[in-house]
Amino acid sequence: MTAYELLRFIHVLFAVTAVGASVTYNVWLAHAAQEPEHLDYALRGIAMLDGRVATPSFLMLLVTGVALVLQGPVPWRASWLVAATGLYAGAALAGAFWYAPLLRTQVVALRRTGLASDWYRSVEQRTRAVGSAVLIAVLAVLYLMVTKPRLW
Repeated sequence: MTAYELLRFIHVLFAVTAVGASVTYNVWLAHAAQEPEHLDYALRGIAMLDGRVATPSFLMLLVTGVALVLQGPVPWRASWLVAATGLYAGAALAGAFWYAPLLRTQVVALRRTGLASDWYRSVEQRTRAVGSAVLIAVLAVLYLMVTKPRLW
């Protein structure tokens, strides 16, 4: 195995970890919907996974991805790479500056006003919408990385 192949393996491992952790968020929420008394635990679990598993893996995807382009045959101007990089940047910014704060606010709203409050329901809807948009962008990046289509 060459150094480039090892780096590509590590990159894919970070992708599996990041996307896999992110996909579980909806599973946690669906399970908590069946047992609302565990919603606080589920939200804290999501926040923990996001902060300690998904986000570091997404950051390492950037590091290993840049290293792959610097070491490999793919030019920075490849259309699929340009599109994937743009989507990645958008998803990263939305995740860091929109989704994560909303998730923290959702936990606070649940604890202070309860599941049935207007504040909690409003924050929950925004968190779900932003989280879904980020996940769609991440899946689009994954698609572009796997298929490498010529876009222009």
